[in-house]
Amino acid sequence: MMRKGIPYLLAIGMALLVACSNDRPDDLIPRETFIDLLVEFELLRTIQRVEGDSLLTAIYTETVMDGYGVSFDQFERSNLYYMSDQETYRNMYREAIERLNMEIGRLRATE
Repeated sequence: MMRKGIPYLLAIGMALLVACSNDRPDDLIPRETFIDLLVEFELLRTIQRVEGDSLLTAIYTETVMDGYGVSFDQFERSNLYYMSDQETYRNMYREAIERLNMEIGRLRATE
């Protein structure tokens, strides 16, 4: 039961941090790359739900970050920056979801 509340607590903590830090980081991940990362992380969340293996998910996460040449700290700073404009952040997530839906449609078409 406690696990379900953790994402909400993290979101609240992130929102509080956003309110205090909306300066553009020097190493900001470009918008399109950041959306690509959102897509990758949504896929990773799905793998986590299906596999239930947090160690495997951590390895995949590190592999994705390395593949894009970004660090976790850089991702966090970029995430906080983008979250400071809720409308922009919401649009970025919508675009990530659209990409996921297009990929699902493409995979279903090949079945």
